[in-house]
Amino acid sequence: QSATGKLSAKTVGNSTVRAAVLANGGTVICEAFGRVEVGIPVAMALSTQSDRLCIGCSMPIYPSVPKGDPFSFYETCQSYTWMIADQKVVTFQSARSWQNGLDQGLYSEGKTYPWLSNGSSNAFINHVIGRSAGKTKISISVTCDFSLHGSSGSVSYDASKTILVVPDPPLARGLPITWLLPPFYTTRDLLPRSVNSFGEQDSNGLDTTIGYSLLRSSGRSDPAMQNANAIDGSKIRTGESNAIDCIQAKDHSTGRTEIASCLRVAEVAQVRVAAAESSIQTAYLSVNDKVELDVKYADELGYTFSEALGVAPVKIETNYPDVLSIVMPRDVNGTYGAHQRFVLQARSHGTALVRLHINHPSRKSDFIMVSVGARMYPRDVVIHSGQHLNFTIIGDRMDAHGPGQWLSTNEKVMHVNQITGEAHARGEGIAEVIFKGPNLKLRTTVNVLKVNQIVVDAPAEILTNVAAPPDGYKFSVKLRSVVLISSYSFHTC
Repeated sequence: QSATGKLSAKTVGNSTVRAAVLANGGTVICEAFGRVEVGIPVAMALSTQSDRLCIGCSMPIYPSVPKGDPFSFYETCQSYTWMIADQKVVTFQSARSWQNGLDQGLYSEGKTYPWLSNGSSNAFINHVIGRSAGKTKISISVTCDFSLHGSSGSVSYDASKTILVVPDPPLARGLPITWLLPPFYTTRDLLPRSVNSFGEQDSNGLDTTIGYSLLRSSGRSDPAMQNANAIDGSKIRTGESNAIDCIQAKDHSTGRTEIASCLRVAEVAQVRVAAAESSIQTAYLSVNDKVELDVKYADELGYTFSEALGVAPVKIETNYPDVLSIVMPRDVNGTYGAHQRFVLQARSHGTALVRLHINHPSRKSDFIMVSVGARMYPRDVVIHSGQHLNFTIIGDRMDAHGPGQWLSTNEKVMHVNQITGEAHARGEGIAEVIFKGPNLKLRTTVNVLKVNQIVVDAPAEILTNVAAPPDGYKFSVKLRSVVLISSYSFHTC
């Protein structure tokens, strides 16, 4: 049996919290004590799971304080401003929102499929992606509001961290076919034993058994072989860390021999929370919605492990268990394919922070913010100058927002009708669209791009008015820019 409560800090100092279990007559059955220290942070730092990153890999980055943890301070802070000194070396993950559906292989349950987002320019947590070899500094400016002796005051913090992006070797052509596995680990059945191992019927009735072997130097000594990688039927047994081997496959029915795959052995150094193949930062749920997410592991540089079940147990917790519950599936040890999974279920309206970290002294962590209740649609919009769109509020608790007002933080970039939410992209730039209601405040980011080129594609090389389509011919109109292509269609008779 367990119970939870919430503490509200009033002033700087120390205090002791007592929890007691009482019998019906008021007799104390057991009790426990905890010490709480209340203070205002003197400094802030940026935390990552590694100081190095590979090209194309992503890694979470977030502010931290010398004492306490993000659960104790992130709600008091706002106006997170992120900056990168050299965006040729790293970049922030572009904000993208999508509706989580069954086609992504993830379980969802509720009134509608939850919305997920993997980026935000003003959020507590961000993700950086390695672009090219080099070093660069990532900085953040944060303003936090603290209450002291009945009066509130703001404190500003600045923090930075240097990230090194490690280049690929000149001929790293084996990377796409290399499995990354932990040391002294036995995989699932990764190696198909026949060409029909994926359920296809052998119409010829031929013996199609596939044999596998490791390609390695014949001069390796016996002691070294004892801790080397090995093939065990359809499974792979790894040895010591930092080993690299390639697997040869031979089809005994045809005599054909090919390189099937390669494998690299490395230590688990990082952890990620993900949906399908994408990392996520925010989930938007309605009450009673459930969503199942992946736990993925990475090495020191950020390469994701192909499989690492149970190697580095994780702890998943939230600061508001009354808003959100976390369930580790009991079937098959909470695994799905090559990944471990967990379930988030929305209990009540509010916002909760979920932390996932490896049970290790380093306490390397990833976070996801979960908002339960009404939400703005669409989110994380990228459109071209001159386009129109309508913002609206969706999700449950629709009666809670009541009449409200739509606002834009930059009218030169995005104009929003205060009553209807109809928006018009006026100029290139970034703006926030905000909805303010009596008990609700929602926001999203809009990136307006300049139209560099308009392309009209004909539906065919030759058009005729003889036996023309009933609805006429449709021409595709594409507005091209550096990072986005928007498509529309019109028709003519």
